[in-house]
Formats: sequence, structure tokens, C-alpha cells
Amino acid sequence: MNKTQDVSTNLLEEHKKKLSDIMTYFYDITTLSTAKVGSTASVGQAAASSMAVETMLNGIIKSVEDLLVFTRGLRQLWAIGPLVTEGEADVRATKQIEEDSKVVFEILDRLRTQRRMELLKDIGDAKISYVVDENEGGDEVRGAVNLRGLPRAVKGRR
Repeated sequence: MNKTQDVSTNLLEEHKKKLSDIMTYFYDITTLSTAKVGSTASVGQAAASSMAVETMLNGIIKSVEDLLVFTRGLRQLWAIGPLVTEGEADVRATKQIEEDSKVVFEILDRLRTQRRMELLKDIGDAKISYVVDENEGGDEVRGAVNLRGLPRAVKGRR
């Protein structure tokens, strides 16, 4: 028996149990409701019988609500599909996504560098200074661009 068969068997058993609960409550209600009342019945016996029927009605309502929740869960499984745990296929998919994202980021970096160089060609032979970022230690990365060479970064203290 494979995992899919186990799940479907468990779902069928749960469905049967919920229907069985409803039928049991219904049987108990009909039994209590149709019980013969003797000529010596007291008000206390009638109150106890009424309370038992009310308890059984509350039970059948709860069982029907449980069945509705169960059927809603089945519809969700049918429409969306079951949630799966992380398996070997998920690990492979995650690795593939990471590799693909690295390639995309490399392409974006090349395009960004190419665009910067195109913008700098318009300026001519001027040197441009800029501050790129500040790291945790308070150091800032400063750079100078010369159109004849690639950008170079110099670390400086604020």
C-alpha cells in the first residue's frame, strides 16, 4: 500500500466515522423521543428526558458541523492539492532556483556595468568620485572612475 492509498483510506475511515456519529445521535434521539411514558412519570423524569434529547441534538449538530469541515477540507485538497513535505525533489528545485537566480544576477550586473560605462563615455576624460555604501564598521566605500580603466574602490574612514 503506498502513501496515496493510505491517505485515501484514512479519509474514507474519517468520513465513515463522522457519518456513524450522526447516525448514532439520530438513533438515540428517536429512541428517547419515542419512549413510552408511564402513568407514574414525574416532572423530573420528563425534564431528564428533555435534557437528554437536547444533548443529543447538540451532538448531532456538532457532528454535522464536523462533517462540513471535513468536506471543505476534501474540496481544498481537490482544488489546491495536498501540502507536501520537503523531499528530494524540493531540494533539487531549490538548488535549481538558486543557480538560475545567480545567472540572472550576473546578467543584471553586466548590464548595469555596461550602462554605467555608456553614461561615463558622454562625460569625457573627467574623473568622477562617488560613495557607494557604508558598511557596519562605519567605513564607506569610495570610488573613482577613469574612463580609460575600470572602476576602482578605495576604503575610507568617516
